[in-house]
Amino acid sequence: MIIFIGCFLIYFVLLISTPLLIYPEFFFYPWLVAKGLTQYRDFFDHHGFLTNFLFAPVAHNLQIVSYVFIALQLIQFCVVAYLVRKRVKNWLAYLIILILYISFQYTIVAQQIWYDAIMSFFVFMSWFLFEEKREYVAWIFLALASMIKPTALLFAFPFILKSRNKKSIYVGIILWLIAIGYFLSRGAAGELWRQLILFNYSYISSSDKPFYIGISYKLLAVIVGGFILLLGATIRQKKRNVPLLLASIISFVFFAFGFVKLNLALFVPFFILVASEVFRSKKMNRHFFALLFIFTFIIARDAYKTYNACKDRHPYISSSVISESKQLGFYIMEKNAIVIGNHVELYYFLDIVPPEFAPLHFPWVNNVYPQRENLKGIRYVIVPKKPGQYETMSKTIRSELASSYRQIGQSTSYTIWRYNRE
Repeated sequence: MIIFIGCFLIYFVLLISTPLLIYPEFFFYPWLVAKGLTQYRDFFDHHGFLTNFLFAPVAHNLQIVSYVFIALQLIQFCVVAYLVRKRVKNWLAYLIILILYISFQYTIVAQQIWYDAIMSFFVFMSWFLFEEKREYVAWIFLALASMIKPTALLFAFPFILKSRNKKSIYVGIILWLIAIGYFLSRGAAGELWRQLILFNYSYISSSDKPFYIGISYKLLAVIVGGFILLLGATIRQKKRNVPLLLASIISFVFFAFGFVKLNLALFVPFFILVASEVFRSKKMNRHFFALLFIFTFIIARDAYKTYNACKDRHPYISSSVISESKQLGFYIMEKNAIVIGNHVELYYFLDIVPPEFAPLHFPWVNNVYPQRENLKGIRYVIVPKKPGQYETMSKTIRSELASSYRQIGQSTSYTIWRYNRE
């Protein structure tokens, strides 16, 4: 208990002492849902819908959004600590494994609110409930995880192997039918299929080769090497936990094809459980214990680097953005404005629903859902002063801005234009 409390406090301090990076997907999209818009029908989002509903009640307050995410991280730590303790009897091994989890999780998530970190909570809670023989609730959590990323359904395979009551899977199916029924009733089921399934499939299949962002190949080699050694040691045991081995391999698949470091978030807790399987016996293999210590040291060192990087990181939403939003709001007399470029936080702070279906602009999105081509019906236009932003507008918008609008004000980073033909 002392080890658990000590590690919990260390992790808690680590989480609250460094700022969280809140991407717009976790305050802007939930805010749109809270305002009554329907995802997929009223705005583009190729991710699952659960996070938007999860954060919608608190989307008006970024501080509460942060607290919710930190709470999920701490609950997951408690569950990991409990499951490790059930397996590991040696107190030193237990301590090192908890330190490894804290270091590994902090290194991978790096104080960023992202889909994989939240999905990891729901998938791992599902695994925990399966171990506690609460299968009906476990399938609910897995279904919820798949509403963040449908690929979470891959965990149905090890769960079916682990399940003693095969009928419990119907709970998850019913939950999905309810969700589909909701989007059907809102006229959004077709776009759900198009954005969540077809768009993502097209995006993944168009990638030429794996690429990794935010993680060094040295660290990746250490992680893969350590995982292979653990798998080998677990397979050699007389009592093999086949569902756990399969789940841990599936959790790595989310990252294996390449993208960002955060895709490893789901892998971390399952890696820790596999490690705890190796140290079930009180009589530990000295060689594996030494390897565990070395691996933990390497990851902890990287966690320290991550901690320093997080402390110095510029937040996505700074006090200057809030201040500039208030300056711009002084000129806007009605909720009818468009923001040029990727500055959706201005819509959020000005309380303006964007007049675009895909307000977050990325090339792979705009190829399917083009940006707005004209300013028809738009009263105010907010243009960033940053060089190059003006040129991203279509020729039609630039022509309309020059002929039909006049500049009425500015802030440090933006100019604001009003329709002048009334």
